[in-house]
Amino acid sequence: VVAVVLAIRRRRAPGVPADHGEPPPAAAFETRALSTVGGIVLSALAVQWAIASASSLRVTGADAAHYHVPHAVNIALGASPFGLPATPHLYPMGTSVLAAWFILPADGPLLIDLANLLPFLLAWCAILRLVRETTGQSGLAWGPWCAVAMFSAPLFRHSLLMSADLFYAAAFLATNALLLKAGARLHLDRLNAVSIGLAAGMLVSTKVTGVFSLVVLGG
Repeated sequence: VVAVVLAIRRRRAPGVPADHGEPPPAAAFETRALSTVGGIVLSALAVQWAIASASSLRVTGADAAHYHVPHAVNIALGASPFGLPATPHLYPMGTSVLAAWFILPADGPLLIDLANLLPFLLAWCAILRLVRETTGQSGLAWGPWCAVAMFSAPLFRHSLLMSADLFYAAAFLATNALLLKAGARLHLDRLNAVSIGLAAGMLVSTKVTGVFSLVVLGG
């Protein structure tokens, strides 16, 4: 509704000469308003996630009971991440290690869902950066609506449960955004190189398909 109202307002605003460098006042107002609303939406989702995680004792997810949670519990109890797995599934345990960090403070699964808030925010920030790099427009103004549309689909909602899928998706998006930034500018500074290394490491350590994905993105 806000986007429609602002679009109508912008269309009715007086035009400016083609050589004028400043955007029309209505366009600037539209961007600021959408950025504010987008920031509110992202903050509200993060707060809602934290509240729901702190009040939930259920461990959900199609694959959570099979390997992620058993690995996380064992690691929280002091097992070596490099030892034999707790289940027959030989699976990378990067997600389980992070979940174990959230088990330790509460001495139980109280905060395990909160671990997924980190890749959720990473995925959203990557989407905002992708919108910025591909359109030149404000990522905070237009990116949240792309993310909301994506996470409204059943496939993306399923990935929000305790599993490696959301971590994989977030790392894939982050790597994509960072490579796009470097490719668009034909320059790789130190911060961007370190960020690509971190995102690529998360991509590889979360799911075995991350290795293939990183090769494809690198190509």
